[in-house]
Amino acid sequence: MTPRLGIIQGRLSPPVGEYFQIFPAASWREEFARARELGLDYIEWVLDAVTLNETPLLTKTGREEIRRVMDATGTRIGAVCGDYFRDVPLIRGTGNELETRLDYLKDVIGYCAELEIPSVMIPFVDHAAMANEEEIGQAQSALRAVLPFAEEWGVAVTLETALDASRYKQFMEEIHHPALRVTYDIGDCASLGHDLREDIFLLRDWIHTVHVKDRVRDGGTVAPGTGNADFDAVFAALAEIGYSGPFTLQCARETPGEEFQTTRKNIAFVKHYLTRYGFHHEIG
Repeated sequence: MTPRLGIIQGRLSPPVGEYFQIFPAASWREEFARARELGLDYIEWVLDAVTLNETPLLTKTGREEIRRVMDATGTRIGAVCGDYFRDVPLIRGTGNELETRLDYLKDVIGYCAELEIPSVMIPFVDHAAMANEEEIGQAQSALRAVLPFAEEWGVAVTLETALDASRYKQFMEEIHHPALRVTYDIGDCASLGHDLREDIFLLRDWIHTVHVKDRVRDGGTVAPGTGNADFDAVFAALAEIGYSGPFTLQCARETPGEEFQTTRKNIAFVKHYLTRYGFHHEIG
């Protein structure tokens, strides 16, 4: 097993205002070089509602610049983290609103294909969490409308949800589409009180990407190994199911100005578990 290791955009730059995770408009170019220096394979691009007019992903000239930066540094974009759809969800909208949101998602999928970005993640968490069966049905309808388009372009649509693993598995089975996958977020599931090992075995057929972070039960993100996530259980289970997909560092921010040092420490943390459970990855 030779998984790739990457980092969520913004974690190699000082925080922007009070935002925990947001597109780093002033420093996104430098992050690609910093990721390469650290031996990381990719950056997961953040698409959020606040900086929508600043992201180069949405314009032709911007995407041309992104490609130049990727080619110059050797750091690729491993996925788009669609935080925009957490604030502007694919549920609880009028017909026209949902149609506009789905058209926008199709545009993003097309941009991913243009830049050879393999997946876009849609978070059904926080404001976008599915609260009942009606909203689950709305989400499924929205996804069914866009998945044929994603399959045509060769881009996976991955999900994060707050559903328990059994209902999540049923959700995926009901849609039953090859372009639909799961981004498994270790910290978020620990915060919800999930049995992480059970989660992984129930969702094993769909796990496409793993977000590495730690959280306390019913609380926020903390440094890896200091919260409620059982990393031994997670990495053991992933090894048992033969997972060889990417791991994205989405760890807690620590001392501002020490993002490089914090990331190096987090890489060592993940490398420890990769080695312990038989994954093989040469990390700089």
